[in-house]
Amino acid sequence: MKILGIHRVEMLCREPQDAAQKLEDLFDRPFHAGAPETTERFGIETFANFGIGLEVIGPARADSPLSGLIEQQGEGLLTVAFRVERIEEAIEWAGSKGLEITQNLDMVTAQGEAIRQITLAPDGVPLGLVLTFVEDPGPAR
Repeated sequence: MKILGIHRVEMLCREPQDAAQKLEDLFDRPFHAGAPETTERFGIETFANFGIGLEVIGPARADSPLSGLIEQQGEGLLTVAFRVERIEEAIEWAGSKGLEITQNLDMVTAQGEAIRQITLAPDGVPLGLVLTFVEDPGPAR
């Protein structure tokens, strides 16, 4: 697996819309809401600016998996998402290391960007870090 760099850092917070607005004001850059089909399915609220590599994410409803996570660990770093050439290689690599894939997503963002990504469980990863791998779309077409 070839890691090309960091795609984004995801920050977990209780009020992602408020955090996104503050980040927009700070960086003078827009943060876009996540695609409804993804946010509704997972019970999350997410706002991102992939240009600067930052996403804020939090629970949209009480039964969201993120609700318990915030109560357990508080707000802060959720995951580092690395760009890779091919997501299939990241899947093979995770299997060879005995790491569990908790999400395997093939989606389109609200801005029309196609994303293929996997997220790994933190078990067996140093510092208990949640790792995400995103297939690099290559040069803009």
